[in-house]
Amino acid sequence: MLDYLIEMATAAAAGDRQAWLFWICLYAFLTCGFGAVRLMRIRRWPEVPGELYEAGQVPFGTAMVASEQTWRYEVRYGYVVDGTHYRGHRLSAWPMIASGIARSVLDLQVRGIRRIGDKVRVIYHPRKPQRSYLVRPGWGGIAVLLALALVPPALYFLHFGI
Repeated sequence: MLDYLIEMATAAAAGDRQAWLFWICLYAFLTCGFGAVRLMRIRRWPEVPGELYEAGQVPFGTAMVASEQTWRYEVRYGYVVDGTHYRGHRLSAWPMIASGIARSVLDLQVRGIRRIGDKVRVIYHPRKPQRSYLVRPGWGGIAVLLALALVPPALYFLHFGI
C-alpha cells in the first residue's frame, strides 16, 4: 500500500490525471469521513434546557454592494450543567453563511432549535460542557457526508482498480 501511495505522489507531481483523482478521492474520504464521524458523536451528546437570549441574522464580513453581503445566524444562550452556568453561541455543528436570496436557508437551519416551553434544548459535550450547540446534527446531513466520503473512492477503484 505504501508503494502505491508513493507511486501516486510521484505521478501526481508529474501531472498524471489518475494520480490527481486518487488524491482528490483520498482527501474527500478523509475530510468527509471524519466529518461524518464527528457529527455522529455530537448526535450522542446529552441535552439540558437552556435560555435563548438572542437569535438573528447578522452580516458576515463586508460587501461593496448590499446584495453581495453575506450573512450568518448568531445565537446567544445560557444553560446549566451540574450546577455550573455556561453561555453558548454555536447554533449548529454545520456553520452556514449565505447571501442574497439564499439567506432564507439560514432560517431553515434555525427551525432545528427545539423548544421546551419557554426554554430551548442545548446539547453539550459531556466532558467539556462549555462546548454546545442548539441544533443536533441530522441523519440527512450525515448521510450526505458519508456518501461524499465513500462514493468517489469507490468509483475510483471500480474504474482504475488498485
